[in-house]
Amino acid sequence: MFSTIAAVLTVAWLVLCLAVLVGLPLAIVTRLTIAAFRFALLDRAGQRHWLPARWHRLGWKRLARNLQLAAPDKHLGNNIDSVRAPKVNYPRAKFWPNSFGWIVNARLIPGVGLTEFEDAAEHLANKWGCCTKTLWVVAAVSTAPLTAGGSSQRPGRACLRRRCRPDRAAAQ
Repeated sequence: MFSTIAAVLTVAWLVLCLAVLVGLPLAIVTRLTIAAFRFALLDRAGQRHWLPARWHRLGWKRLARNLQLAAPDKHLGNNIDSVRAPKVNYPRAKFWPNSFGWIVNARLIPGVGLTEFEDAAEHLANKWGCCTKTLWVVAAVSTAPLTAGGSSQRPGRACLRRRCRPDRAAAQ
């Protein structure tokens, strides 16, 4: 009886180790291959904006918390006798680089509505170096799309256009 349980546990342990030793590197290589393929599909201007888009993606949670776009979960960890720290919900944001900058698609969470995003749009534009405010989708545009030809806006999406500030335009 004991030997069969020990054999089953040994086999389960070996399968788990094999899954971790093979599966984890395979998942990492797959993710890096997908990222390299997406980067290769971008044009030269889009590749130039890839790194800033990733940088702002890494700092999104901190920026959302500082702009009060994050809300604590009222059900987890907020009780007086709770030993757990309260869980903080952040708006999920996806960053896509394109020829004119990057597009940010942020989803709303309970407790943070569209008015909070409208209030924070000016700060988001300032942080990302843009000057126009939008509601749902924010795109950081570094070149004027009309001068480059084509259109940077997709149907139903609003863009933040990055333009020279008056003090910078006078200095150039």
